[in-house]
Amino acid sequence: GHLGLGPPQWAAARSDITALLTAGSAIDNDACKQRYLLPMAEAHMQMPFTVGDYTDFYLSIEHARNVGSLFRSRDKALMDNWTCMPIGYHGRASSVVVSTSANPRRPYGQIAIPDAGDPPEIRPTR
Repeated sequence: GHLGLGPPQWAAARSDITALLTAGSAIDNDACKQRYLLPMAEAHMQMPFTVGDYTDFYLSIEHARNVGSLFRSRDKALMDNWTCMPIGYHGRASSVVVSTSANPRRPYGQIAIPDAGDPPEIRPTR
């Protein structure tokens, strides 16, 4: 796909599209606009590529604390050195969706029920 072509081709495509959308260009007429341009309300976002794998990083103390609470108690959620280095983790490609998706599929995982004393449940992650 287009993303696999690399930065020189991305720049060329961006330049060509900008030139075509500039006033006075070859398509600056109603017939071309109706044929080639789509109103935003009728546009549908699509994934531009298949996500194979990725690494994600904790964005904030809240993010780190929420994830840490899944594995440890709330008061011990953060490791002592979490502010001293970037903390990354393996992401799930299945959780990457188009931002306009109404119901993204949540991956399943083990969820511990705090203070319940029961074994973890297997259910969609939060």
